[in-house]
Amino acid sequence: MTRILAMVALRATDPLDWPRIAAAFGIDRAALALDPDSTPPAAATLPIPGGVLGFMFTPAPVPWDDLEWPVKAAWHWPAAEAELRPHQAHVVVFAESDALSAVEL
Repeated sequence: MTRILAMVALRATDPLDWPRIAAAFGIDRAALALDPDSTPPAAATLPIPGGVLGFMFTPAPVPWDDLEWPVKAAWHWPAAEAELRPHQAHVVVFAESDALSAVEL
């Protein structure tokens, strides 16, 4: 089983457009599984060929203490601090597969 995890910083706390996200992955919105316990839904899963993608929206920034070291180490992204400091929300994204490698995920 291959699993990967990412945190995507967002500039705004607006709820996510889950059908639009599904469409971006070429997935029919009927395959979209939404969190029934929150309105608007804060979490969703999407089947992908060979695995699954999961998303958890958090309408709060990633604590700066968790970002400070990665930002300093981001030699490939000189504007990382300036772009990440003002973020307002984030999405935890996970992918899991029995068939795909970490690179394919």
